[in-house]
Amino acid sequence: MFQLYGYSIFNISPIHTAPTSPEATSSVLNDGSFRITWSPPSPANGVLTQYYIVVYNTRTGYRQTFTKRADDSDLTITLDNLSECIVT
Repeated sequence: MFQLYGYSIFNISPIHTAPTSPEATSSVLNDGSFRITWSPPSPANGVLTQYYIVVYNTRTGYRQTFTKRADDSDLTITLDNLSECIVT
């Protein structure tokens, strides 16, 4: 059974002040798949270049990182084939 324990989306910015966290929502699509949708942080405190989504398997310790360009108009990512994972 797939369970979503929590997630975070990180921003990379070329300036020294960290951006605020983006507003994000998630939805379970089926057992082992879910979708995360977010909007850009406000204020961004500079120019954002990428978002990083990190998935951890809580049983094996396996970690996988997904990236999404910040200038992409579709700030959604669908993650499939997951079980016992935490997305940060």
